[in-house]
Amino acid sequence: MIEQTSEIDPNVLHEYLKELLYEVEQGNSGAMKDIGDCYYRGIGIEVNYREALYWYLKAIENGNIDAMSEVSIFFENGLGIDQDEVMSDYWSKKAAAG
Repeated sequence: MIEQTSEIDPNVLHEYLKELLYEVEQGNSGAMKDIGDCYYRGIGIEVNYREALYWYLKAIENGNIDAMSEVSIFFENGLGIDQDEVMSDYWSKKAAAG
């Protein structure tokens, strides 16, 4: 996962995102979470909480446990979705249970 983009060659970033999309097509839930991270943090693309949440939920549907913690944060803070403590707790507990 690329953390900061300010000093990264745009071509490298483009290739990274292209590889992620290829991995998503192969059903890689880690790549789905990574795309969510890109939207959440604005890595190579504009920040978009709704898109990030979409990709985190797709990752969860495909077995990615790490994305559950991210979804919990989204519900806790109302990022791209209505704030909901019950749903935040639900996803937090699911993530902890693994």
